[in-house]
Amino acid sequence: MLRSISVNQEKIYKLICFLFSFATTTVFTINILYQMQVAKLSPLQLVLVGTCLEATCFLFEIPTGIIADRFSRKLSIIIGFALIGCGFILEGSVPVFIFIAIAQIIWGIGYTCISGALDAWVIDETGKDTLFISGAKNASIGQFLGILVSVALAQITLNLPIVFGGIVLIALSILLILFMTERPYNKVMEKNEKNYFVNIFESIYKTVKTNHTLAILFIIALFLGLYSEGFDRLWGTLILNTEEFTDSNGIYVFGAIAAITAIIGFLTFNKIEAKAEKTNINIINNILIYICLVIIIGLCLMTFIKNGYILVLLVIIINLSRSIIEPFETIWFNNLITDSNNRATILSLKGQVGALGQISSGPLMGIFSIFMPLRFIFILSAIIFSPTVLLFIYIKNKVQK
Repeated sequence: MLRSISVNQEKIYKLICFLFSFATTTVFTINILYQMQVAKLSPLQLVLVGTCLEATCFLFEIPTGIIADRFSRKLSIIIGFALIGCGFILEGSVPVFIFIAIAQIIWGIGYTCISGALDAWVIDETGKDTLFISGAKNASIGQFLGILVSVALAQITLNLPIVFGGIVLIALSILLILFMTERPYNKVMEKNEKNYFVNIFESIYKTVKTNHTLAILFIIALFLGLYSEGFDRLWGTLILNTEEFTDSNGIYVFGAIAAITAIIGFLTFNKIEAKAEKTNINIINNILIYICLVIIIGLCLMTFIKNGYILVLLVIIINLSRSIIEPFETIWFNNLITDSNNRATILSLKGQVGALGQISSGPLMGIFSIFMPLRFIFILSAIIFSPTVLLFIYIKNKVQK
């Protein structure tokens, strides 16, 4: 691999967050619209596409995490961005269900190469967990700019933002070859491959078994995966089925939702970043309890409200709440992981648990959408998500003592 040019790695991390968010937002702002209008996917197919992605993440999270811990987190991250870019380009180039499903597999593998490895890299490279808040702030800026580019390119053709986002990610992987560094860390090497993998899983088992909070956070990750698949795949269909909106103005509706979420997200993370050094685990726990309650209430309201504009407001609130959960959850997980050697693997395991939840609920949500009113999916998602509040309260009242 080419030798890296010396650059402040905190800036590199912030650049990664910005460009990754910019590229994925360029894709995801119109992705559902592309799948609905150009590829003509049914609600069941929309959910199955998501299930393909999550099944891939489930199968590859641990193997790619182990590879990152054993060989190189930098290499894993670079390969990951390149694969995601290739997956996006394939999806945008061939609007056919089977090829879109294959594209999910490609970029799903890419995502697992990044999942865990990027968080582990930034902690071991800089030692600053507050960078996750700064990264989220930069991601909000990238998200806003990505929306503008996505809507502009979609005026030409709906597949163009998807292909463009893929190209940006491939360019990012090339930049990281040149500018990303990696400090030496303890890579456990065994002559016997079987012993190596046995030791890895024994170490992870001991870490989770002896840390009740970490074990509960894994359970919470499962519920986060269980509830999210139905919402992620079907909120767009629900909004476009209202009297206020149609397929013809869908681009602007989806763009407005993402733009408003990005602006409020930036302002929120800007305020949080200023107080990040004073934030402790108890404060994070309280924040997560309230945010989860907001999501549950929002999902319940989506079941009964038929006004398109109010539904748009609810989607913005739910998406914003979810974006706040991620950096706080990451900080908490990293504080609980004491074994730096297996950090990427443990973080990948969290991703695998979430993917398991999405795989389990995705097909069921798709089947329910055929035989039941679409709105039923959202209150079902709220019911599935509700145990997270009880688990966070349990941590607050029992484990933290």
